[in-house]
Amino acid sequence: MKQKPAGFWVRFFATFIDGFIVAVMSVILANIFQDSPGDLEESTSAFIFQLMYSVVGIIYLTASRFKGTPGKIILGLQVVKEDGALVAPLAVSLLTFFQQRFFILYT
Repeated sequence: MKQKPAGFWVRFFATFIDGFIVAVMSVILANIFQDSPGDLEESTSAFIFQLMYSVVGIIYLTASRFKGTPGKIILGLQVVKEDGALVAPLAVSLLTFFQQRFFILYT
C-alpha cells in the first residue's frame, strides 16, 4: 500500500506538540528539584529531561513499533520507509541530529 507523506502543517503541529510536552515537563521537573526556578536555560533537571526525551521520545519511539514521537502518534502520523518497514535507529539518530542542528542554526 502506497502511503502519502504528511503535509507541512500536520508535521509542524506534531513537532509543536512534542515541544509543548518537553516544555511542560521541563518546568515541572525544574520546580520539583528547585533547579533555577523560572530559568530553564540554567536548569540541570530540564536539560536532563530534554536529553532523555531526545533519546527515548524521538529515537526509540520512532524506531519502534510506535513509529513516531508522541506528537506524531497523537496526530496519527507514522515514520516509516517507503515500503512501510520500520526505520533503523541509526537513521533516526542521524535525522534527529541534523534536524536539531538545522533548527539551532536558523533560529
